Amino acid sequence: MTGKEHLWSLLNTEKGKEIFEKVRPQMKLCKEAPLDFAVKYNGQLVRPNKAHPGRKFFFNHLEKDGYHKSLWYGQKWRYDVGLVGWWFAANYGSVLTYFALGKILDDMNLLAIMLRIPKLDGGQWEPVTENNIKFMEKHFPVSKERSIDEMQECNRFCDSFMVGSDQLWVQSYVGLVGYTFFLDFVDENKKKLAYATSLGYAEYKGTDEEKAIASAYLQQFDDISVRESSGEEICHKSFGVEAVRRLDPVFLCDIKHYDELASQAKVETEGEYMLCYILDPTPEKKEAVKYLEEKLGTKGKSSFRYENL
Repeated sequence: MTGKEHLWSLLNTEKGKEIFEKVRPQMKLCKEAPLDFAVKYNGQLVRPNKAHPGRKFFFNHLEKDGYHKSLWYGQKWRYDVGLVGWWFAANYGSVLTYFALGKILDDMNLLAIMLRIPKLDGGQWEPVTENNIKFMEKHFPVSKERSIDEMQECNRFCDSFMVGSDQLWVQSYVGLVGYTFFLDFVDENKKKLAYATSLGYAEYKGTDEEKAIASAYLQQFDDISVRESSGEEICHKSFGVEAVRRLDPVFLCDIKHYDELASQAKVETEGEYMLCYILDPTPEKKEAVKYLEEKLGTKGKSSFRYENL
């Protein structure tokens, strides 16, 4: 110690300024200094600590649930909803419907996490899915990779589970991911929901045994809604459960989220253009696009086609 002590005070709130003015008369020396000089010797400003990753969960729950439960969410990484489905698939439609569903839940102050699902054989997904996972990580929490046997671990940090609006209850997918889309890994005491889920076809093309297994899992759901009217009938006749038809999340999501997403686009266009998203291109579909371009006067201008990504 030199016998002289210096205290730097950075006032960044009205309350702090008010307190400072009250004690100022008791100071022997009080002098204003350049901000850059004060910052130089303030470790938190030079090398600030990163915010705790659970901070936003704590504050999102604080007003509604109080301090102790909020701390439980913030420190132990708990989530209101674990979302299960093709949110990472090599298909822009799948990505967008889960983006919308996640934003809807967020607007409802429900904290959702995208759950990564494994292949039944332990193999890797297509490399292109990594781009979609990175996209989702910019907007939502994403779980780590787990094996089929490890999926039960998700019960530790999710209060409920939801399958979304996509083709999920399809017999051929059972050979790919088991009964993951039927939430077979979820504990009995957890809430299980299906929102606008699609069965893909006019009937469930499974054996009687496969239908019985799927039915047993679906009967454990707390609420089931489907995307198509045919899905209502299949659920009733094939699985013995009642389902109601609901609108796809992409049409329910607040447009502000799409505007924010579009503002980040790096592609710039001039004039009018027609956007075509074709998952399964055929010569007939391409001819239809060409006809519309000529009909709408977009021929020769910007035209985007995203085909089977």
